[in-house]
Amino acid sequence: MFSDIEEIREYTAGSEKWSNWVVQKYIEKPMLIMNRKFDIRIFGLITTIHGVMKAYFFKHCYVRTNSREYTLDDLSDPLIHLSNDAVQKEDEEYGKFEDHNKMSVKDFTRD
Repeated sequence: MFSDIEEIREYTAGSEKWSNWVVQKYIEKPMLIMNRKFDIRIFGLITTIHGVMKAYFFKHCYVRTNSREYTLDDLSDPLIHLSNDAVQKEDEEYGKFEDHNKMSVKDFTRD
């Protein structure tokens, strides 16, 4: 992560190996679940047949949570800032709050 545009320019300057870059702004005040970052996984399919576009979504989805509470004190700790399984499963706290750091969306809905 970089703190400003100059750091990005410096990092990418003169790089012959990489010519395309993706830059995004970090959200400093994200929505949290129990003081932890999360993402929502929902699966869909979009088709176009004879010029007719249709979208289909799987009715079940889930929430992936982080093992550690959110803070801006340490931007270098991926366990605080990234909710993907490849990162989270390496933490000793993985699964401490939810099985495999996953929650069903049903946990947030009323009957």
